[in-house]
Amino acid sequence: MLQKQKKKPKEELYFIAIIIEGTFGEEVTQIKQQFGLKYNSKHALRSPPHITLHMPFKWRIDRVDILSDILSVFAKSKKPFEMRVDGFGSFPPRVIYIGVEQSDPLNLLQLDLIKVARYRLKLVNNNYKDKAFHPHITVAFRDLSKKAYRSSWEEFNGKEINYRFRAERFSLLKHNGKSWDVYETFEFSSGNS
Repeated sequence: MLQKQKKKPKEELYFIAIIIEGTFGEEVTQIKQQFGLKYNSKHALRSPPHITLHMPFKWRIDRVDILSDILSVFAKSKKPFEMRVDGFGSFPPRVIYIGVEQSDPLNLLQLDLIKVARYRLKLVNNNYKDKAFHPHITVAFRDLSKKAYRSSWEEFNGKEINYRFRAERFSLLKHNGKSWDVYETFEFSSGNS
C-alpha cells in the first residue's frame, strides 16, 4: 500500500522595511519613474520606497499570525527616531540609491530585528554575517544595464537630495507574484505609556 505524502504548507515571500511616506516618498517614486523612462530600469518600481531592515524570506502562510504577533511586540519595544537622507550613492555595476545617514537608533533597530528573526522566528540568513548594514533607498537596480548605470551615475553622482523624517513604524511586505505590497504595519511605542 502506497503511503500518501504530506503536502508541504504553502510559503510566501516577505521582507521587512521602513516605508518612505508623504512628500519624500512621492519624490522617491518620481525618481524611480525617471529611471524607468530615461534608463529603462523599472524594477525598483515593484516596491514602495523603503529602507530594508530584513531581506526577503519565505514564511508559511498558516503561520503568518505568529510572524505578525512577534513583529508587533518587537515594534512596541522601539521608540520613534529621526532619520536623514543626504545625496546619492551606488553599488557598481547596477545599483543607484539615496543614502540614509547611519544613526544609533536605526542601527540598533536593524540589529535587534535580525536577532528576533534569528532566535524567535528561526530565520537564518547567512548573508548578514558578511555584510554590514548599509541603510539606503534603492532607486534603480537589477534591470539597470551597465551602460545605463554609467550614464545615470554621471547624472546623479553629487546631486543634492536632503530630507529629514521621523521613523515611527516599519512594515512587513509580501510579494504578490509581480511586486511587493505592504501586508501589515507595526507602530513603534509612543513613549507615553
